[in-house]
Amino acid sequence: MPVVCGSTWTRSNRLHSLSPSLVIALQRVYTQGVAALLDNAPRQSDVLIRLAELEQARVPVSASKLAQDLGLPRQSVRQYLLILQEKGLVNYDARVRQRASVSLTEAGHALTQTRLGFPIIGEVGAGQATYDQTQVLGHATLLRDALDLHEGDFLLRTCDDSLTGVGIFEHDLVAIRPTQEEPPSGHVVLVSWPQMPTATLKRWKRVGQRISLYTNWLDDVSIVLAARDVQIHGWMVGHIGIGNAGRS
Repeated sequence: MPVVCGSTWTRSNRLHSLSPSLVIALQRVYTQGVAALLDNAPRQSDVLIRLAELEQARVPVSASKLAQDLGLPRQSVRQYLLILQEKGLVNYDARVRQRASVSLTEAGHALTQTRLGFPIIGEVGAGQATYDQTQVLGHATLLRDALDLHEGDFLLRTCDDSLTGVGIFEHDLVAIRPTQEEPPSGHVVLVSWPQMPTATLKRWKRVGQRISLYTNWLDDVSIVLAARDVQIHGWMVGHIGIGNAGRS
């Protein structure tokens, strides 16, 4: 891929510092380069590059969408996709009367020099050394791709191993959703009380007007406080294991 002003260039970049004619020329070089790698098949190249652009924009891709964007007959795009699938560059399940999703394979990402992040796998069959492309449900690049994060949420790094019973180890990251609403019993919450001015993570349980705050699931010992003395700062909505990955 051409490099301009020290940064990697893609067709979607807006290169304001370059003249329009130079940008068009660079785009042509990129498109022709991909086409050359596809045995000088410009239409296949157009389909592959547009697919890469849509995936990077996180737009659902179908043969109809590609045909609409490229101004080509849908049947022609289907044929190009089947050829690209035979070359190992796209995933395309062309079943009759069904809306077929389209995605790049690892080889397709390598050819277009795009990367969507880490693959999200639905299942890995027994005896498989790894996964294959048909098992990829999507890709995770950003935290919100893997966690249900909302505006205002934050990550809290744990500083001890008091919650190992629920799989949270020291130095792990816990996603917190700020709220003062009371959680269901058993939920992990960020709380403080008069004798604990710094908020801490505990499991929550209410019995009448008393609140029991636990650490591990298996612990019988808990801190019991009057409900009026406990301040809720937020609920745990996700967890990233870092401190002791692979342990339980």
